[in-house]
Amino acid sequence: MTLKEAERLAKREMQKHKLNKIYEFKFINSPLTFGECMGEPEWYIALSRPLVKLNKKDLVLDTIKHEVAHAIDFMKRGFSTHDKKWKKIAEEVGCNPPFRATCCEEDDIIMPHSPYVMVCQKCGYCQPRYRKPSKMPKCPRKKCRAKTAIYELTN
Repeated sequence: MTLKEAERLAKREMQKHKLNKIYEFKFINSPLTFGECMGEPEWYIALSRPLVKLNKKDLVLDTIKHEVAHAIDFMKRGFSTHDKKWKKIAEEVGCNPPFRATCCEEDDIIMPHSPYVMVCQKCGYCQPRYRKPSKMPKCPRKKCRAKTAIYELTN
C-alpha cells in the first residue's frame, strides 16, 4: 500500500470519529510497531512507514481503526489499554478481532528484513531485531523469560 493511500484512509477514519480537530496524523519509522496513538500532550495517531509499504490495505485499515479506538478511549477515560472497555470501542469502530497489540504476534503481517534474530534458548521463540543489543535480552514471553541468543543474519 502507498503512504499517500494510508494517510488518506487514516484522516478519513479520524474525521469519521471527530478526532481530526484534536489528533494529528503522522508516520513513524519503526519496523516493529505498526501503529501508535499518543494522547496528551502529543495528540497524534501514527503508522509505520516500512510496515505500511509492505502490507495490504485491509491490514493497514484495521491498524488505523485500532489506533482510532485508543484515541476515543483516551478522550473518554484519560488513558487507554487493551482492556474490555477499549475492546468494546474497537468493535464499535469496526476493528477486527483478534485485536492486535503488536505486529510480531501476527503471522499475516509482512515484516521488513532484520539484520539480527533473537532466539530463546528454552522455548525457541524468535523475534527480529533491528539493532544488536549491548546486553543479552531475556525472552519476552511472560511464561518463559529465559536467556536468549542473538544471531546475525546474512543476505
